[in-house]
Amino acid sequence: MQKTMFTKNEFINDIYIRRIFSNPINKDYITKLFLALENDNNIEVLEVVDFKILNNELNNYSDLSNRVTDSYFKVYTTKGPILLNTEFNGQRSRKSYNKNNVYICHMLLKIFDEETKESYYKAVQININNYDRYRKGKFIYREDLISKYDNDEEYILTIYDINVAILRKLSYDDIRKLNRLGAKYLSLIFISNDEIMFEGDEMMLRIVKELNELSKTLDELLYYDPDEFKKEAALEDVTDEFRKEAVLETVTDEFKKEAVLETVTDEFKKEVVTEAVIEENKIATVKEFIKNGASKELILKSTDITENQYNKLLDEVKKETKK
Repeated sequence: MQKTMFTKNEFINDIYIRRIFSNPINKDYITKLFLALENDNNIEVLEVVDFKILNNELNNYSDLSNRVTDSYFKVYTTKGPILLNTEFNGQRSRKSYNKNNVYICHMLLKIFDEETKESYYKAVQININNYDRYRKGKFIYREDLISKYDNDEEYILTIYDINVAILRKLSYDDIRKLNRLGAKYLSLIFISNDEIMFEGDEMMLRIVKELNELSKTLDELLYYDPDEFKKEAALEDVTDEFRKEAVLETVTDEFKKEAVLETVTDEFKKEVVTEAVIEENKIATVKEFIKNGASKELILKSTDITENQYNKLLDEVKKETKK
């Protein structure tokens, strides 16, 4: 087995990728990445005629207007305009999970808002992740959700989850054999700017040069190690009281609780809280979906909750909104 080219777990800093994606000169790259996903298996589904960089113009809803997207576009295709949003997620966390779903809600609100008098073919969310979203060892996961009113075979929403972590297993020979119009090759820039991978490719070398120039002016790492932030991401916004309760809940003997709190290591507390936070965040996300009017079908497909859990949370939201 040949040795991989990648010796570090590095992932692009989204500060840089926003600059790259918002630069009109890089429309060729964004178009190729988009088509590599949409026209999978070399079956041409659509063509890109043009696209407009929208940046943060997601919608005019006051409670959502301050959210900052990584890159947001209106893509004009042979099948009609498509809303396209890309999000970069360095680690699996509540913040990234909620953020991705919030922008899906943004686009759906825009598509279903009849007052705007704009017509869209569909919305596409591309999540570029430094981890395997569904833990099945695949590079790309695709979900088509919400069938169209007048065509059950077409969908209003497509979600892609790209697992760039899998690319670190590639050797130089593997990379050399990649299709240069394919998503794997085009995604290499998210984990490395090594020019040897893009030898002879003017477009990719241009992006590498642009990234290197930006790194001289921005006081931020171009690529960072997401592993360093995993613990912090899991514990973000958690109160001391919640940490205490999470640890206490792992101890069944009432009389040993205080003793356990004094003796357990900080590492143990973090592990316990991480699991508790994941569950808390899942519930909060589902409630947010319900409050924003997402359909039961979308929620059940987008999360791993059961129908009974959904009905229970729906009742809780109704009670909360009545207060």
